[in-house]
Amino acid sequence: MIRKCFISGLLLLAQQIIYCQVIQPDLQDTTQWKVVNRKVQSIDENGKKGIMFNEVPDEGFMILKDADFSNGIIECDIKGSSKMQRSFVGIAFHGQDVTHYDVV
Repeated sequence: MIRKCFISGLLLLAQQIIYCQVIQPDLQDTTQWKVVNRKVQSIDENGKKGIMFNEVPDEGFMILKDADFSNGIIECDIKGSSKMQRSFVGIAFHGQDVTHYDVV
């Protein structure tokens, strides 16, 4: 019985992986993003392209436009400024607007 449950679980997992969405937005393409309370600039650090937010008070966001992403894995590299109690970075999802969202 345990073996059947384990195999069923693996099949279910395999189905989820096979049907998982792949979205690879270009961080440096400003037409794909809505920027809130920040200015961003393109950077190239050791061959890795990315963006850097300016420092201003309050929260800032970069929102991917026209994306319909419900389930999947988000992979990214995030680097803060290493300033104690001043460098909070993360990923927000399930956003309804700039004040209602889940964040990690």
